[in-house]
Amino acid sequence: MEYRDLSPYSYAPSPLPMLNVGWLGLEMGFQGGLRGSAPDAGYEVVRAASRRVSNKMMGYHACDFCGDLDAASGNGEYRYYSSSGETFVAPELLLHYMEVHRYSPPDAFLEALGGGSELAWDWRAERLSAILRDEVEDPEIRWNAIFDIANWKDARAVEALRVAATDPILLDNAGFEIGESLGMVLGADAVGELGGDVAAGEILRGIESVQEKTG
Repeated sequence: MEYRDLSPYSYAPSPLPMLNVGWLGLEMGFQGGLRGSAPDAGYEVVRAASRRVSNKMMGYHACDFCGDLDAASGNGEYRYYSSSGETFVAPELLLHYMEVHRYSPPDAFLEALGGGSELAWDWRAERLSAILRDEVEDPEIRWNAIFDIANWKDARAVEALRVAATDPILLDNAGFEIGESLGMVLGADAVGELGGDVAAGEILRGIESVQEKTG
């Protein structure tokens, strides 16, 4: 099993140390093996865990293996937080690589995602919460923390996102994303629990977007 420590396509700073999986290309080749001709249980595990694309770039990276003008493309990352403490990051094209090109990620990655249990509040969540509360922290790191802290359905995640919602810079540039994270943590009752002072404008739009997707 091999993980790439650095991705050639991942530029924005990360709030936490991460293991990179699935950064494929003609020059880099496949880091793992090849599956059979049809999606398997591993694909379903990754698909279920790939809930939200973050760290989006201005441009797009097209799949090197498609070889035509209709090649699949992506401009962001999926981040995966396991209950055993590892944190992984993969390109948006990971599911495409698995489904179309039969890519098989490392077994340890699939095993880490297979637990299915809710994450307990841990040092990673504490780190993300501290970042969101720190007004002098790098704005890009704080922006990524808005996405990542939504992996913990915990009142402390809600409070950290409330703090982010009071920051004019974050609110102007990531109000919708703050709303999405609040909607993911709080679920259908997000608007009622937050009140109109928070659940308004772009934040409200983000909450409503999550509610529409989850029914």
